[in-house]
Amino acid sequence: MLGVTSRRKRCIHDVVYDVLSALREGPAKLTPLCTLANLPVDRGLRLLSVLEECGLVTSREERGRRVYLLSELGYVYVSLYEELSKTFCSQVVSKGLK
Repeated sequence: MLGVTSRRKRCIHDVVYDVLSALREGPAKLTPLCTLANLPVDRGLRLLSVLEECGLVTSREERGRRVYLLSELGYVYVSLYEELSKTFCSQVVSKGLK
């Protein structure tokens, strides 16, 4: 098939990490945040609602727009994800798996 590219599907943990790591750079509005996380806006809005309920993200109004920020718990999630990812990847490489 012409024009079709194969992309690795991301699991929910990868998607959450992408959103949270984008927020590590600072507060962000919905559309730019979804662009950075490579996520459609409708799914991004649903995910941000869940992340806010879980305490990983907070939001506030700025000039009539909702702005999202990374919470302390969000920073913990990102750090743990990076540590687990690094550990897992080194194990995969050391065992010769790809």
